[in-house]
Amino acid sequence: NKNNVEITITVLKEPIPNLHIIALYRSKNLVPLKLFIQTIDVLLDSFSSNPIVLLGDFNIDLIQNSSDRKVLHDHLQQKRHLTQLNINTQLIITPFLIIFILIYHTK
Repeated sequence: NKNNVEITITVLKEPIPNLHIIALYRSKNLVPLKLFIQTIDVLLDSFSSNPIVLLGDFNIDLIQNSSDRKVLHDHLQQKRHLTQLNINTQLIITPFLIIFILIYHTK
């Protein structure tokens, strides 16, 4: 947990050596977007020499073309040079929860 962002990191040996899978959960009420992006930057800088997959529940509506969505997307793709693996947002629906999953990897 850093800056109230829940973080889980798993390192795989195969099929890609030293692949870091970073899963994040951002509470929209506790973590402003700017602080969330700063937290992502610290993580990415910490593992910059390793292949990374970044995913999680960012609590940003990815269906609507919101300013939060644009800020996060532009930062990850243009400033951090990450690529979104899936064009269409995957949506998981359970009786109590809707989770949007974005998966990014380094170019």
